[in-house]
Amino acid sequence: MRTIGLAIFSTLFMQANAQDQYSWNLNFDFNATRSMDSLHGCWQIGAPQKTILDSAYTTPFALITDTILPYPVEEISYADFSVPVYSYGEYVVLSFRHRMDADPEEAFGWLEYFDPGFDNAWIKVGGTSDWSYGFILWSGDGLETDSTLLFPGGDSAWKYTQVVWHCLGVFQGDLQRDELPDSMRLRFSFQALANTNQRGGWMIDDIVLENYGYCSGLPTIAAPSFSIMPNPAKDRMMLDLGQEKSYPQVVELLNTFGAIVRSESIRSSRQWIDLSNIPEGMYLVRLRGDPGSRTERIIVQH
Repeated sequence: MRTIGLAIFSTLFMQANAQDQYSWNLNFDFNATRSMDSLHGCWQIGAPQKTILDSAYTTPFALITDTILPYPVEEISYADFSVPVYSYGEYVVLSFRHRMDADPEEAFGWLEYFDPGFDNAWIKVGGTSDWSYGFILWSGDGLETDSTLLFPGGDSAWKYTQVVWHCLGVFQGDLQRDELPDSMRLRFSFQALANTNQRGGWMIDDIVLENYGYCSGLPTIAAPSFSIMPNPAKDRMMLDLGQEKSYPQVVELLNTFGAIVRSESIRSSRQWIDLSNIPEGMYLVRLRGDPGSRTERIIVQH
């Protein structure tokens, strides 16, 4: 992981005990556990129908800069969302899949967070920006510039990015966080300077927000490195952990209501999971254990 911002953080936060983990997904489909707060400009949610951006990562819907037409050349567009934050020092992880169909130097995307307690403004993630009482890490796809963590055009393949706020501090006002739980506000930003070849723009899917509670050090969270096949699956699926040297402890299958319908201990880097008694539908495959929880999605079709 790469450190984006660094500020002096409270020793009290570092010594606090961890609390329960909370997790939400924004995949824009029927089983999403959280939704966008607002869309501005060219951002839309729907089934993409463009030449390159023709399918969501998890079908059918995604967040995209217009589902049908080429991205417009206009002012910055924003897609806002949030995650509940319950205390002063917490460890929040954001991960997402994304695809950029744009010519180099013509369109850009980036991520921002809102700090109401200190700057009272939206701040770009990256460059010299600091997070109050903590620091930010990122891994996966992205281009770190002097001013922001940038997502430029030039490569239309699906990418994965993870951003970690460690010991974050979000405040509504003086001591208000003691009385009223708050939300950490974030947004995806997109700006187009030109669109010479009528490209599709930026598409984002499978946003996962995880709040690990009070920070107690600097955990290492790895990007998803496992695969499941076939997908869709019929009576069983293969879980492949690749070249990992240590295995997570448990694999869980969750339905659209978040209930665990199957749970198994992981015994090897490649393991078959029986799905013969699992009803048809979309499920979340979750790995738990070192180095943290990771998720993928699978469709069961008998």
